[in-house]
Amino acid sequence: MPFRLSSTVVETFGGELLRVYLARPQDVDQLHYRLIGNGTEYTPDVIRDPVIEFDRCFVSDAFIRRGRLYFVSGYFDEANRKIRKSEAFIEWADRVMRKAARELGTKVDGICYAGHDALKQQAAGVQLRHD
Repeated sequence: MPFRLSSTVVETFGGELLRVYLARPQDVDQLHYRLIGNGTEYTPDVIRDPVIEFDRCFVSDAFIRRGRLYFVSGYFDEANRKIRKSEAFIEWADRVMRKAARELGTKVDGICYAGHDALKQQAAGVQLRHD
């Protein structure tokens, strides 16, 4: 079953999933999980559920692969009606996105943000990858 992480920090690369989902505590009961992969992973419905999809960066001695934050503010239901997620969720998700951009601070290649440590590693020869 899905479980709550105590932190989004990756402790062991290759030993844990890089994709996690962020949700407000009051929204957890609204999530609808489905089993994926080899039958050991669960995922909420990013389109319909009040979650932020968070792909954590992969870090090695040679490169850092970009991470990603993504959320959807609304969707079309089966009757083709536009459904908007709650304003409280959208405001929270927008704050998370703005804070991430502010904390990381430096835009690289026009599409990604990098933090101080990543830029320091890049200066030392570590490649920043967007794949």
